[in-house]
Formats: sequence, structure tokens, C-alpha cells
Amino acid sequence: MPSIRKRLLWPLAALVLFLLPAAGRADPFVVTGGFAQTREFSAQGGPFTLTGENFLLTGGTSFGVPAGGAAGLGQILAFGSQFTDSDINAGSAQFNGVTYPTMFYAGSFGIGGTLVVPLDAPSSGLFNVTAPFAFTGILRGCATNSFLIGPCAGGLVFDATFIGRGFATVSLFNVTSPPGTPSFLVSSTAYQFTEPVPEPATLLLLATGLAGAAVKARRRRKV
Repeated sequence: MPSIRKRLLWPLAALVLFLLPAAGRADPFVVTGGFAQTREFSAQGGPFTLTGENFLLTGGTSFGVPAGGAAGLGQILAFGSQFTDSDINAGSAQFNGVTYPTMFYAGSFGIGGTLVVPLDAPSSGLFNVTAPFAFTGILRGCATNSFLIGPCAGGLVFDATFIGRGFATVSLFNVTSPPGTPSFLVSSTAYQFTEPVPEPATLLLLATGLAGAAVKARRRRKV
């Protein structure tokens, strides 16, 4: 198990770097719930819902750039897609307590991860593999008009970075006819966002900070 984790770490890190923008933005919005879909084999997307503190965004993605190619048994395979501007379709939204019947989007929408093709993968038909994924969206939202028409007439509702992660159900299939060596492609992926869980290092920093605050509080009481 540790060796598999190490094999997954660098490809996943590389994919996350691919999804991140060239210039970072401060204080990203964290997606803590929702779902998304991609259909890598046909280079298409699907509906999405992104929820978090003070926001709920819905919409869809159309044609995108799939993340990976084919992989054999026991090999690492990338899944996911990147979408930009006109490939991100409008939907309803709630942002900072305001409901918008239609929200038009522009920017970028990247989602995906990596997995290891099971050694016992079936030679025919679709089968599913569960794997973690990461998401980064650099999105602008306009409630008055599509960005394809021109600048947002009513002013931008938001221009922000959204990040998230969770677990994906990835559908794979073998593209090689027997008796050839099996080679697998991603057919489609369903993503389920989850609440971010602090890493051990983050928990240690948090615990250290809380301990320091407690010590200061005790000293103040003594004074």
C-alpha cells in the first residue's frame, strides 16, 4: 500500500499543478459539497453543483480537454478534464445571501486525479474504480448577460478562485481486443465533493496554536 501511495503522489501533484492557475489568488472559496461529471472518452463534461460557505453554484460543462491517455494493468492512469470560458455553461446560483435565477460563467474549471488500474481488471465491459480528486476553478460570475456577448453589464457578482476535493467514481474499459495486452481508457467520471480534512501537519499546527493560546490565557489570569 505505501508503494502505491508513493506512485500516485507525484502524478496527482503534477495534475493539481496543471489545474492551478499561473498566478494564485488569495483566500479561495472552499467547495465542501456538491458533484460534477466528466465524459473523458467523448471529451465532454456534464452538470455540476458547487456548495460552500455563502455560495451555491450550479451549471454545466460542455467540451473539454481530457487529462490522460491509456494505461495497462497496474499502471497509473489520469482522469478528469479542463474546461474554459464558453465550455462552462450557465445555471442558477446563490452567493453571499443573494439568489440569482441565472448565473453566467467565464474562466477555467479543472478537475481530476490519478488511479492505479487494478491487476484483476476485467478484459471486457465497463468497471468502476474509486479514487481521490482535486478541483480548481478560476471563475467569474455575471447575473445579467453571457460573457460571449461582452463585459458584464451589471457588474461582476464574483471573480474568485474555488478549490475542492473529494472522491470520484471512474468508469474504465479495455480498448485492446484479446489476445493483445490490455490497455484501459477512462469512459466517464462522477465526482462527489467532501469536507476538507486537515492533514496531520495542519492538525499539529492547530494543536500547537491552541496550546500557546491556553498558556497565554493562564498567564493573564495569574497577572
